[in-house]
Amino acid sequence: MDASDLDRRLGIVSCRHCGAIYDLTRKGARPTAEVPPFGGAEVAAEAPPKESLDRAPAPLPEGFQVERGREGLLRVRWRWFRPVAFFLVFFCVAWDGFLITWYSMGLASGDQMPLIFFLFPLAHVAVGVGLTYWTAALFLNRSTVTVTRDELRVSHGPLPWFPSPRISVGELEQLYVERKVSHRKNGTTVTFKVMAVTRSHTGRKLIGGLEELRQALYLEQEIEQVLGIRDRPVAGEHRDEGVQH
Repeated sequence: MDASDLDRRLGIVSCRHCGAIYDLTRKGARPTAEVPPFGGAEVAAEAPPKESLDRAPAPLPEGFQVERGREGLLRVRWRWFRPVAFFLVFFCVAWDGFLITWYSMGLASGDQMPLIFFLFPLAHVAVGVGLTYWTAALFLNRSTVTVTRDELRVSHGPLPWFPSPRISVGELEQLYVERKVSHRKNGTTVTFKVMAVTRSHTGRKLIGGLEELRQALYLEQEIEQVLGIRDRPVAGEHRDEGVQH
């Protein structure tokens, strides 16, 4: 058994050979039932709820709007807008303007330009279309998470964006937060996503691209509360003891 198998904060230890999970908070430290994997994540059966682990409630993030209705309805909305959108506007104007000029020259020349003249920039056209669409979405779009007694659904608009999952409440087993690190030429970015665990032991992404951990934690917290889901630790979830909620 390796030291990495022990989670002191949660009070659990896992066996890498048989998959059993031991709850050290109970006398005798008997192993809990073995949990089948689902997309690389495992739920620790009978593990203590996170509220008992001194994790403070996540406050309402800035820019989030919450509506609560009858029969347990919950609706959370937030805009996509980021200051970088202003820079992207100028970049798209320059990028798309160059391509428009390029093709205008080709079309004005009639049949004098070879076919390669039109085919060569196609990759750049794809980049321009995608980046322009993304920039417009930053200005216009909102994400909405809606929870009713029957369904949890995520939608984005007014510009269509995918995925937009819909999950039956009866299929939801647990929610958790994952941390995603992306390495690019200009540096490293860290985002967070809210994942759902279904009763068929599969993991599904609900929301991705969240820039702040508190945003993901708040969504996880509110959805679980309105649905009465007991918050249990999940292998692979992001737990940052130093984060300020």
